[in-house]
Amino acid sequence: MQGCPFYSRAHTLHRQHVELVHQCEHCALYCVNLRHHSCPLPNQFGGHVDAQVNMDLSVFKELTRSHRGAMVVYVHEVNEEQRDVQLLFTKIEDTLHRLLSQVLESRPGVVLKIKITVLMENDTIERQNGEAVTNVTYFYSELHSISSESVIEDTVLMCASEIIEKVNLFVENGSGWNIKQIESMEVNWRNSSFPQCSCKWTFENAFWSKGSC
Repeated sequence: MQGCPFYSRAHTLHRQHVELVHQCEHCALYCVNLRHHSCPLPNQFGGHVDAQVNMDLSVFKELTRSHRGAMVVYVHEVNEEQRDVQLLFTKIEDTLHRLLSQVLESRPGVVLKIKITVLMENDTIERQNGEAVTNVTYFYSELHSISSESVIEDTVLMCASEIIEKVNLFVENGSGWNIKQIESMEVNWRNSSFPQCSCKWTFENAFWSKGSC
């Protein structure tokens, strides 16, 4: 960018600098410095990779995002009483499949990990008031790559199996802890190409083709 003294041969640092200083995440235009930029499309996130995708967020809500939508976390808050992990996955299966299908609309592939937050209780340890001791515990699936919609169902089943196995091991090891309530399910994913990026020459060509303000 003309007039910018920043220089780095590290692709990641170069990309981060462009996003923080030169590219508006809302209108997707590039400028000399965002501090002097008047955005014509505030709060539109047009510079994010999923800007053109209408996500169905009726069940899962976006919790966090970073790297312009290359890493996103969606969360489903479990409001009803639920202690059965397998039943939770069964109820949410279609919604989860639809969410991941929409994610793939703007990406060639993603790397996925599912997390559930569980409130555990232990009846063998009592406090002075007689109530059971509780503790929040997190269970994660392994990382899985999804490159097409055809593998979503199998991938979700693998994630569910891995989490259920970890929960069963935790409960059955004789510690006295049992599930009191499943609080939430999180879907953590990132672009499968992240953190790699294209070469600097290609990136700069794309940089200039976007236009300026």
